[in-house]
Amino acid sequence: MNKLLSRTRLKHVILFGAGLGYLAVALVSWLPAAYRPHIVVVSDKFEHALAYLLRGALTAIAARQTLNAYRLALAIVAYAGLLELGQLLIPSRVSSVEDFVASAAGAIMGVLITTLALRRLARQ
Repeated sequence: MNKLLSRTRLKHVILFGAGLGYLAVALVSWLPAAYRPHIVVVSDKFEHALAYLLRGALTAIAARQTLNAYRLALAIVAYAGLLELGQLLIPSRVSSVEDFVASAAGAIMGVLITTLALRRLARQ
């Protein structure tokens, strides 16, 4: 019983962390350009891919027994699209297809890699 309780608690902590991540990505996406932090100095496309790869991985871990991986990836890609479209309403921000593609690729990779790794661990 104690092991089940700790597993449930861990799942809630991971889900909470993923939720905070989604909130942070939304805030950073809709901040005026002058206030937007640049975390990685490589390229903004890499920042998009990395942010969504982490979101996808955390969400896949938290939702592994309740959501289909394809639906999960599709939901995250839709979220990325919504945030990208929302940038059209912010005067100093620019929405771009390239940013959306980088975000979508990161989300799909995060969900896919994590789902495959979890399945492999479950078999062992």
